[in-house]
Amino acid sequence: MVRQTHDTRIVQVTLNGRTPASADDELGRKYVGWEEGMTVKQCWEAGRGVWKMKAERALRAEEVEVINWHGTVVAVATDLYVRAGKDGRVMFLGTLDEDDPQIGQPTTHRNSSRNPVAYF
Repeated sequence: MVRQTHDTRIVQVTLNGRTPASADDELGRKYVGWEEGMTVKQCWEAGRGVWKMKAERALRAEEVEVINWHGTVVAVATDLYVRAGKDGRVMFLGTLDEDDPQIGQPTTHRNSSRNPVAYF
């Protein structure tokens, strides 16, 4: 695990529909993705990993913004640590702010790419 120490950056991850996780999910989750009615904590657990991205970009992040496929912010975490996973994938550990004013609002960082991970 490595502590980030760089400039302000945002990693935005987009959650697709909720589906069963693979049997070997590195975070031990039963489900991944998003569905209506999930709590902020459940959205963070779904969004904090496991993502294919370059670790050096993840290390620059001061915030992870988790959004659903509608573009609504469903979780925000700061005070991040990055953990390496299998095949160059990345997982985040951080402080979830369940009262962040961005939650429930449309993201201000719209990603036009099909990639579920974006950097701002």
